[in-house]
Amino acid sequence: MAISHDAYHFDPKAFAEELRAEAPRIGKQPADAYQSLRCAAVQSVRKSEMVQRLADAYGGWDETTIAQELPQLWSNNPADLSFCLLLLLYRRVSDLEPENDGGLGTSWRVFDGVLQRAGWDNSERELFIRGHNFGVFWDRYLSDNTQSSEAAKTRDVFEGIRPAAIAASAGWLERSEAIALKQRLDADKSRIRSALRNADDLEALRRAEELLQMPASHDKGLCLIVSG
Repeated sequence: MAISHDAYHFDPKAFAEELRAEAPRIGKQPADAYQSLRCAAVQSVRKSEMVQRLADAYGGWDETTIAQELPQLWSNNPADLSFCLLLLLYRRVSDLEPENDGGLGTSWRVFDGVLQRAGWDNSERELFIRGHNFGVFWDRYLSDNTQSSEAAKTRDVFEGIRPAAIAASAGWLERSEAIALKQRLDADKSRIRSALRNADDLEALRRAEELLQMPASHDKGLCLIVSG
């Protein structure tokens, strides 16, 4: 199966507020945090069509297999906490407008090559295509900047938020960051145009420009999922 790039509307600050009470317990009281997050995740699958759709799209999960995957009691496996948070993330995203292709699709590697030839460095290309990982989300919105072992464990759980597939990732951009990337893309237009080699490159650029139009006309950022 081809690895594809999908994008959704996402408000990282609202997601942080949802998790603010529970997140600190992940490192300090993981068994209690797991019980609470597992309950919320299973309920989200049961009640949200969006969660059902994305869980199926990114892993073939349904309510039954998710309940089987997540043990009733904490088994000292941080990946179970990450999976719960992934399901809660799915509840917080929404589709882009119908006229939008919904991401770079299978053109993401093509566009990465275009940006590389245009002189963008690896970190810039990674931010455009994959966004920040959710370890950065923890740092920015939920961490109290302590260097404790509990905080490090919690960060690892957040960094583990991604679909369970080879080369898969789940990332995010604030609205202001997506707008800044659009401005950078526009400023670099002549160099990017000169890096185009064929119709596939041109289509990848079209999808990228369309994607970054969305935050400019909405009050949300983006969630970016790469999976296959």
